[in-house]
Amino acid sequence: MPLLNDLYTLVQQPQLQGTRCRLNPDSTIYRAHFPSLPITPGVCILMMVTEVAGLIAGRTLALDSAPTVKFLKPIRPLENPTIVIVLDRLEATDEHHWKARGTIKNDQGDLFTRFSLILR
Repeated sequence: MPLLNDLYTLVQQPQLQGTRCRLNPDSTIYRAHFPSLPITPGVCILMMVTEVAGLIAGRTLALDSAPTVKFLKPIRPLENPTIVIVLDRLEATDEHHWKARGTIKNDQGDLFTRFSLILR
């Protein structure tokens, strides 16, 4: 199930240097994940990165593995309605796999997540 246009929407065209996303606190995911104080689930964070990477790559990508993921601060849509997904690296390693590395932060530069992913 894609999360784009449900859990979040794009504020701008996806780009490596930073894709601004607006979180939807009314999403069913947030109603199920601590409705009084919603927090973005880690699996949803990884899926958002995968979807944005796919938009940049121009193809549908899926998460194959997550060699490094550090959740440094919870992403709360009521406190930080807009996040920025920055891909420091997005490259094809062969015809079936891509490497993605980057961070998620807010507009003030507060860091929420660091990641290194293998996508297919």
